[in-house]
Amino acid sequence: MAYPTRVRYGLRLLVRLALQDDARLSMSDIAQEEGVSIKYLEQIVGLLKPLGILESVRGAHGGYRLVDDPAQITMDRVFESLGGLSASAPCFEDAGICERVEYCTTKPFWGLLDEHVRGFLRRTTLADVVASAPKGGEEFRHSSCPAG
Repeated sequence: MAYPTRVRYGLRLLVRLALQDDARLSMSDIAQEEGVSIKYLEQIVGLLKPLGILESVRGAHGGYRLVDDPAQITMDRVFESLGGLSASAPCFEDAGICERVEYCTTKPFWGLLDEHVRGFLRRTTLADVVASAPKGGEEFRHSSCPAG
C-alpha cells in the first residue's frame, strides 16, 4: 500500500516539529534538513493548518511549532487531512463504479483491511511515531528514501 508523498513528507514535518518541543523552526530550516522544497512544505502546512495542531509566527524569531501535545494528534486525522486515507477498493467510495459490488467475493476482505488500517491509524499518535523513530539519525538527512 503506497501513500502520497504529501503524507510521508507531512509526517516527517510533524515528527521534526515534535522533536523541537516548544521551539519554532523556520520553513527553510525544515526544508533543508528534510530535503523537501519549501514550496511543497508550504502546501503540506496548508493542508495541516485546519487541524489546529500547528502555529506559525512571522518575523525574525518566527517559524512553525506544534500547539497540540503529540500524544493527542492521531494519525487518522493527519492522513485524512493530507489526502492519504482512501479506501483500499474503489467500490467502497463509489458503489456505482463496479457492477459486481453486490456479489463481489473479495469485498469483505477489502472492508476488513480498511477497518484494520483505520483502526491502527486511530490508535497511533504522533508521540508513538516519534518514540519509534531512530535516535541520532542526522546522517540520514538529505538522503532520498522511497519510504519517507
